[in-house]
Amino acid sequence: MSRRPAVTQRWARRTRALTALVADLAVVAAGRAGAAVLARVGTRVSRSTVLRVLMAQPIADPAWR
Repeated sequence: MSRRPAVTQRWARRTRALTALVADLAVVAAGRAGAAVLARVGTRVSRSTVLRVLMAQPIADPAWR
C-alpha cells in the first residue's frame, strides 16, 4: 500500500511549501520587509516568524564553517 507524502508536519501551522516561500523571501528581505511582501501576496506572518524561519535555515556557505 502506497502512502502519499505529507504536505505538512503534524501540528504545523504552515505547509512545507509556504515555509519554503517564507524562507526564500527571508534570505532576501528579512524581518519587517519580508512580512510586508508576504502580506502583499496574501500570506500574513509576523516579522518574528520570518526571522525564525531564516535562522532555522542551514548555512550554505562552506567558508562559515
